[in-house]
Amino acid sequence: MRSFFLRILIVLLGIFVLVSVAAAAGGKAPAFSLKDASGKSYALADYAGKKAVLMTFWASWCKPCLLEMPMMEKIYQQYKDQGLEILSINTDTASGVPKAKQIVERKAVTYPVLYDTDSNVTGIYNPQGAFPYTVLINTAGEIIYTHKGFTPGDEKELDEKIRAAIGAK
Repeated sequence: MRSFFLRILIVLLGIFVLVSVAAAAGGKAPAFSLKDASGKSYALADYAGKKAVLMTFWASWCKPCLLEMPMMEKIYQQYKDQGLEILSINTDTASGVPKAKQIVERKAVTYPVLYDTDSNVTGIYNPQGAFPYTVLINTAGEIIYTHKGFTPGDEKELDEKIRAAIGAK
């Protein structure tokens, strides 16, 4: 019986490692689809070959996430017409979505905000649950950059990565 549970644990650990590696920098970005507050569906596949995608995972209770939002808005305004899409992924449970919607409205966010209330996408891309968590995907669908947390000044490195992803000079 003990060896049975040990085997199950090893298999589960292997699956976790494979999923984590798949969503690590240098790997192919796993497909997903999420909805925004109006019910519009966004699929990562919609951007393949067309735009680089910057995903930011956040929660309404995360102060650094809230501090990061104005920077993301500035990046969005600067690069949205140059081949970059931002998909902001809120990770609150269903009961936290109303608060998240208020934050988005108060911060005047204009990029798409998607809701991952069951953490399916978050579990794939951000299994450690770091917030905020940023993932940059190039037009070929490859993860080229990931970053945990937010500190003012982080935007300099992110800007370099975005410019490379969209081919800006």
